[in-house]
Amino acid sequence: MPSIFNSEDCQLYINRINAITASTQPLWGKMNSTQLMGHCAVSFYMITGKMQMKRGLIGLLFGKLAKKIIVSDKPFRRNSPTAKEFIIPGGKNFEEEKAKLIAAIADLNQKGPTAVKACPHPFFGTLTLDEWDALMCKHLNHHLEQFGV
Repeated sequence: MPSIFNSEDCQLYINRINAITASTQPLWGKMNSTQLMGHCAVSFYMITGKMQMKRGLIGLLFGKLAKKIIVSDKPFRRNSPTAKEFIIPGGKNFEEEKAKLIAAIADLNQKGPTAVKACPHPFFGTLTLDEWDALMCKHLNHHLEQFGV
């Protein structure tokens, strides 16, 4: 399984990100390519503690059960719901959002596991380092596949 802490894996993600343009259309879902970049960057801000989110009632009730599925080898379902903090409004600059995402990936990779903060995921709750790693890779891969790369 790929790791966000492995430089070669991160470079492959960055190469895939660089294959997306402002006009790349998704194969499913409502996001455009600019929103994709911002959406994925938010997850990196969350794991490093730059952004914190409160756990909602649904996450408290069902997050632990869903966590087993989310960190498994099963791919994410298409069009799954997301927290409002992960929904990026339109009107942003594609190149700026792409640069922010690439910088967030590179920064986490460079700093390594010590950059991961012990903040709970807003839906899944407390995650181990391995669970965070699996979730980050799986989430990023899911959205890159959404845009055909």
